[in-house]
Amino acid sequence: MRQENSKNPVTEITDLKNLDYVWNFAYGSNMHPEKRTQRGEILVSKSIRGVLLNWRLVFNLPGIGFIEPAYASVQPEWDGKVHGVLLRLDQQEFQKLIRSEGGNAYYELIQCPIHTYDGKIVEAFLFKTRADKATKHDIIPSKRYMDLIRQGAKLSELDSEYCEWLSSLPHRDASPLISLAGSLLIEFLLQCNYIQLTFLSKSYVKMLQWCEFHLSQPGIIIAQSILLIPVIIIALIWRRVRYCKTRIKQWF
Repeated sequence: MRQENSKNPVTEITDLKNLDYVWNFAYGSNMHPEKRTQRGEILVSKSIRGVLLNWRLVFNLPGIGFIEPAYASVQPEWDGKVHGVLLRLDQQEFQKLIRSEGGNAYYELIQCPIHTYDGKIVEAFLFKTRADKATKHDIIPSKRYMDLIRQGAKLSELDSEYCEWLSSLPHRDASPLISLAGSLLIEFLLQCNYIQLTFLSKSYVKMLQWCEFHLSQPGIIIAQSILLIPVIIIALIWRRVRYCKTRIKQWF
């Protein structure tokens, strides 16, 4: 057993090859069923509500400025609580999930005890921002991203006070067009990771972030908008293909 501090147990990572199935603790947008579908139709054999003790929800993984500013993670905090959903996945589905998160490019896997709502303890894997990627302070996420987390929490029937707390968190408002662009960008990146084109998604994110670090306004928005055009077209095509596949399955 190793610990990040005496109150925040982090279990030594189990050898995944020896497991028939894996428990993943979803605390962010992965709580939302629609989000998991976007990640390549990840199949969950069982889901259980639970809470991670002595940790808190943070937004310390930077994204793309005006489109998707930040993503969720967890951070040790005495007496903190992070509610979420335990997802039971077989090895193949868990590897899909890892690929959809960009492999180890942005997050690291940790293993922690999760307390279920019915009093049991389950050892589960969860994603935590890599130390070299994490910001020192929280970044306000987009409304689109926060709504995914809030809706996922409600759909999963998490603790009502926790759902209210999520609703009280600040978010960055955006126009419907920018929200759509953000949604399509995420779909594009997830799909690239799912089909094992992680290098493409990483390179694309680096180009968008390069614009923020090296250009000034309005150059940033102009350059990022130009970069987004092909991605939006591809993501719209993929979205249409998914819709058609779903309709065909319903017919047969």
